[in-house]
Amino acid sequence: MATATIRQRAPFQFSEDDDTDVHILDEEEQEEVIEDLRKQNDDSNAVYLMGLQAVLALSLLLQLVYLFKPSKISPFAVLLPGPTSEPLPLANGLTILQILIHVNLSLNCLPPNHPYRKLVPRSTLPGSLSIPLPLLHPVAIALPVIAPFLALALGRGLADLVWWAESGILFAIVVVVKKWIADGEKDIMKLERLRYEARGA
Repeated sequence: MATATIRQRAPFQFSEDDDTDVHILDEEEQEEVIEDLRKQNDDSNAVYLMGLQAVLALSLLLQLVYLFKPSKISPFAVLLPGPTSEPLPLANGLTILQILIHVNLSLNCLPPNHPYRKLVPRSTLPGSLSIPLPLLHPVAIALPVIAPFLALALGRGLADLVWWAESGILFAIVVVVKKWIADGEKDIMKLERLRYEARGA
């Protein structure tokens, strides 16, 4: 007499944490994902650069007001009260230098193919003496340090020191933001290289 064997069927269990079911993107889907990420990156970069341009424009306006103001009192004297100090020697010349630094930073915040950047002459010097404009690193790093160093050496008050250090602070902010932008672009390029590897696999 044959004995009947009873088999118990194991039900299929769906797990959301199952990593074996991986959707492989085809070429078109990869392109869509990368394009979406690139658009998000470009939009955020545009917001950062517009914010920088707004801050630079306001700061440049303050520099112009200071240049034509006869009293030469720091605009930060209202926020940082202290004993009134004498203006720095060659204050107008230093202010013009600060204005040039602001213009240079503003040019650095424009895209490379922007028409305003194309208006700036690259250099009239030959060969290795040529100076790329707009300046960023490392030549321009010394320019914003001149005025605050002079204010510190002459023992000026905190309001004057902060006022003359403003261009240096803005320079540091521009460098950091441009590094963020460059890092984002590198990440997009890495994704593009991965796409090509997946395509050839």
